[in-house]
Amino acid sequence: MDLNHCAELEIRVPIIETLSLGDLLQGWEDDYRDLVTVSLEHSMRAEDDIDAVLNKLLAGHATAVVIKQGDLLLGISVLDQMECKDGLWLNVWTLTGAGMDVWLDEYVEYITRWARLMGLKGVMCGGRGGWEKRLKRYGWKKTAVIMQRELTT
Repeated sequence: MDLNHCAELEIRVPIIETLSLGDLLQGWEDDYRDLVTVSLEHSMRAEDDIDAVLNKLLAGHATAVVIKQGDLLLGISVLDQMECKDGLWLNVWTLTGAGMDVWLDEYVEYITRWARLMGLKGVMCGGRGGWEKRLKRYGWKKTAVIMQRELTT
């Protein structure tokens, strides 16, 4: 799928929906696997590989949400719950796609409503520095910074 082509489209009303397990399996190899793999490239967690994501989805411990314009797949997100000291939070494990500036508002609203309906404490994600600025307008705040130093021989 050529995501650059998708980004050039005029997107008016994206459809955001949770994938059923059947739909996930039907489209995994053709549509979803490559997009999720792209979003995992910047992850630092060892368990963040495509097989771990699929296993967690199949076990019912994560949920896939897709963003579409008609039949055109614009993005995909994998969500799971994270247990924190103050309760369960909805965790945006992965998010990737084309034309995100157009559909991010609807996506954030969708996952926020979903977390409220599930009685969760809030919504969280880990990401690179640009996400802090992007999510600030939705009331998100930075709560941690990851620092690292690679050791050389």
